[in-house]
Amino acid sequence: MASAAETSDAYRHLGMIFYKRAIKYLQSDDVGDLSESSISLGHVQARALISCFEAEHSMFSKASITLCSAIRAAQMLNLHQVDITRPDRGQHVDWIEVEERRRTWWTIFCYDRFTCATTGWPALIHDQNIRTRLPASEEAYTNGQEEHTRFLGDQLLESEPHSTFAGAVLAAHIFHRTIEHTGTNNSQDQESQDFKGDLYWQRHKSIDNDLKFMLLMLPKNLCLPANYRVHNAIFVNVMLQTATICLHRAALWRMKSNLQGLPSYLIRLSQDRLLPAAEEILTIFRMIPDLGATFTNPLICFAAYMDALVFMASTSPTDPDGEHGQNLDFILKILVAFGNTNLVANALANEIVKEMKQCGITSRSMNKVGYQGSSLAIPTLTIHPRSTYKRRH
Repeated sequence: MASAAETSDAYRHLGMIFYKRAIKYLQSDDVGDLSESSISLGHVQARALISCFEAEHSMFSKASITLCSAIRAAQMLNLHQVDITRPDRGQHVDWIEVEERRRTWWTIFCYDRFTCATTGWPALIHDQNIRTRLPASEEAYTNGQEEHTRFLGDQLLESEPHSTFAGAVLAAHIFHRTIEHTGTNNSQDQESQDFKGDLYWQRHKSIDNDLKFMLLMLPKNLCLPANYRVHNAIFVNVMLQTATICLHRAALWRMKSNLQGLPSYLIRLSQDRLLPAAEEILTIFRMIPDLGATFTNPLICFAAYMDALVFMASTSPTDPDGEHGQNLDFILKILVAFGNTNLVANALANEIVKEMKQCGITSRSMNKVGYQGSSLAIPTLTIHPRSTYKRRH
């Protein structure tokens, strides 16, 4: 009810009231029977929804703690191993109930992956422990029609048709891999004089290949612009392009600090991946019918921020009204538009303006950015390089 209330201006003020009431109900329930048998699927779902609401309201620490309890409760219910538990002989298994358990598990999996990516804290769910198949299509779930799906590891190895929900799971998985790879200092990697033997660049190439493969082999139900009204289609495409930007900006950062032993074409290769990814994200933003609902997700705001950094790198201070400068201004306008009700959007708009001033770039929208008196900490900004790389023309 809290999340639903905030989709309407008329009921937005009730969102926090409903949230606090939900917390109170959950806490009073926790005080009661604490035995394992008292935990239900509803408890897991409630905690997951509360965690999502907290993240959307920039309560990242609270969201993480709430998610921790959801994950542990889910594991106690064996939601991570739904498809290795065999029913007793003669016992009827309702497919819809099994699928609900799968969908609940993959929801908290996505939350865990994105929480890890945005805070830099270790993931709580380990891929190798999961024996639950990916979620089926919405049509199959709605109609109660059993549909066979693959395990996460199998789906990554082979390009098979999958549901939009499964697409979101795959996007969460590779986005987490990307941020985990780029957001660490890689002190355990022994830099090799041999480029091909360097662990960092081996991971870089593997992730880059997976990103290109996933974008190339997206199933029809996730392709744009045909599915521009499908939330998961928008989310998957934006996250894959954002992961591409994160991967190659981090690679440029690393190459800037150590060029020894690297092929001369590598810098150009990463630079050439940035603008197409940024332009694709911009195109997606322009086709979304309800940007307000989309930007309640902090990760979409982060995608806009990374997009802005790419356009900033291609904008000349002497020609801020060029194509890339206009694209930068458009991104800033979006964040400004939602900054009054979205703390993350406002914080990132302020960050963009700060970096624009450092680069000597002006914009018509800069003066519209609301000043943030108390700085909101966006964890992901502290673990990702923010320096702007000027593109050579």
